[in-house]
Formats: sequence, structure tokens, C-alpha cells
Amino acid sequence: MTSQMIALTALLLCVPVLADDVSDRAKLLGSWQAQDVSGKEATVWVLEMKGTALHISESLGDMKISEFECIPKGVECEGTVAGNKATVSMYYDGPALVQLETKGSDVTRRRFTVTGQPDMMDLEVRPIVGAGKAETLHLKRINISAGGR
Repeated sequence: MTSQMIALTALLLCVPVLADDVSDRAKLLGSWQAQDVSGKEATVWVLEMKGTALHISESLGDMKISEFECIPKGVECEGTVAGNKATVSMYYDGPALVQLETKGSDVTRRRFTVTGQPDMMDLEVRPIVGAGKAETLHLKRINISAGGR
């Protein structure tokens, strides 16, 4: 009976942790704009659920840079980057969303994390294979009107 009590206690202690991850993951949804200090137009990322799939798009003004839609469980799906086909897989790492994008032979890892402030997100970009530079973008939650993007 003691081992059953230990197992039940361990299970009950894990439930709040899982619930916290789910609510933290929901904070990722919405429209986010890169914090641009140069005065140029900044990119906008939109993360939204469509059924069980996560739809992510990146735009600059009226131009779509990238767009993907897949279930965030590590499965590969197709999308576009600059009008060209690319594959992506997404999964959650605790409250963060990790995206692996393959374009030709280049592989890029992105990690979306809402910071301590609910209206701020960090987007870490790291090339895994191929050219590119590692950087961390700071995004701010924005509201887009119905006539917007």
C-alpha cells in the first residue's frame, strides 16, 4: 500500500506542473511585433491555434515571409519561406515553443518564450546547419484590428 500512496502522490504533484505549462503555452498565442530601434518597419509574428494545429506566420507589412501550420508534437509539415517550400517541426519544451525549419540543406532552430511580462516574447534564432547568425529578438504583443493582417 505504501508504494501505491507514493505513486499517487507523485502523480498529483505532476498535475499542477502540466497545468502551468498549458497556461504558459497559451500565452504564446497572439500577434507579436519585433522591437525595432532603427525606425524601419518590423516583422510581425502571428501564432494561433486552428483545431489541434498551430498556425504560425511571419509578415513584413503586407508581405508574407513565412507560413506554417502543424501539430506541435514534433511531426514534420510543409510550409513556405519567401515563397519557397520548407519543412518544419514544432514541439513544446515546457512553456516554450521550439520550431525546427529546414529550407534546402539549412536548418534553423527558433525558440519562442514569453518572458516574465505577458506582453513580451523572446525569439531565439540559432542556425543548426548552414549559414545564418544566432540572435535573440524581443517581440511585443500587439493588437491587430479586424481590417488588419
